[in-house]
Amino acid sequence: MKGFKYIIGLTLLAFGVKAAYEGKNIVVLDEKNFQKEVMDIAQVNVVVFYNKEGANERLSKEITTVSEKLRGFVKVGSVNCDIEDNESLCDIEEVTEHPQINIYIPAPADDGSKGVIKKARVVYKGIKKAKYIAEYATSNIVSLVAPITGGETVTNSKINFSSFLGVKTYPKLILCTDKPETPLLFRALSLEYFGKLLLGEISNTETELIEKLNVQKFPSIFYFEIGSDVPILFEGKGNHDNIVAFIEEREKIAKENAEKAKEEEKQPLFDPLPEEIKSQEDLLKCINGFGVCAISILSYEPDFEESVKQHNEEIEILKKLKEQNKKIGGPFKYAWINSVEHGKKFIKDFDVPDMLPVFMIINGKKKVYRVDRGAFDEESISNFLKDVRMGRGRFFSYKFDPQLDNVKDEL
Repeated sequence: MKGFKYIIGLTLLAFGVKAAYEGKNIVVLDEKNFQKEVMDIAQVNVVVFYNKEGANERLSKEITTVSEKLRGFVKVGSVNCDIEDNESLCDIEEVTEHPQINIYIPAPADDGSKGVIKKARVVYKGIKKAKYIAEYATSNIVSLVAPITGGETVTNSKINFSSFLGVKTYPKLILCTDKPETPLLFRALSLEYFGKLLLGEISNTETELIEKLNVQKFPSIFYFEIGSDVPILFEGKGNHDNIVAFIEEREKIAKENAEKAKEEEKQPLFDPLPEEIKSQEDLLKCINGFGVCAISILSYEPDFEESVKQHNEEIEILKKLKEQNKKIGGPFKYAWINSVEHGKKFIKDFDVPDMLPVFMIINGKKKVYRVDRGAFDEESISNFLKDVRMGRGRFFSYKFDPQLDNVKDEL
């Protein structure tokens, strides 16, 4: 019976060790992830090192409380020194008792390099209660929030607004506040986003800046994308989760916009000018190629001033239609035929009215066409194209091969 109780006791002890210092907000640390989760970040870390003797249920509850109360402010982790792979880590971190709580706090780099932070290790010797551990940890949350002034000068303690926005490397998050001290949340965010986001703070005494940003209440938080001076107001409840979600959403939008811009750079430059169809090859390229060919039959005589004026007005209409088509991702390719030089047979075959200009579409793949018999203006043609996209109205089929004859050759 004693042997059975001994086995049960070992089982419970093993379970206790496994479950100790673990929780939703506690990172299980080991030799592989310690550098990344602790030493490579600027946030304050509370790390408890323990072995089977250190599987203290009471302290485990206190550490769990710290991890819950300081979620988003401090990172909490645990290292089981009984695991063989963690022995060297526990030696490096100078663990001499179990359990031992180490606090890792951000400190300036030894060489004073800007934008560089190292982590200093402090063995916590205070009362091992959640309240006191939390107080000690939060007291070491230094502020990397830049005080911002509306003045033109830059001092060691303050940076002017334009200089702050002028930093092209990172997006910015600015807090407008009526409090004399930087809030703990913003101090913690400045460490969490170290090297990713610049955080600044504007006091309510900076009246010109407050008016410039149209601040309606305190506190107010504004986000600025990289290279932008346009403020984006955070409108949620000012807690850690909501602010982080807001930042992540802005980062996602910025990334999508950057990818879109990169794709657009690969595309040939957009030319709003519609192409003139001058040959049979041009005609077939428009009709049989990708998309729907939108052809305008114009009458253009460059030797006559009135004709030139009318032609320029017609081309401007087509340019606007082409630009609108690009914006909505429409299927139309815009081109025009000068009926003075070409198109007598084309006009006859497609039953184009004699009164020019005339707008029409041809779908070479489906062998159908439709002539707009309304006015040649932007509104009328836009309505016609809308009907085409919606499948409204009658389309006519054709079985012949479209031909672009040359009027001058016929003469």
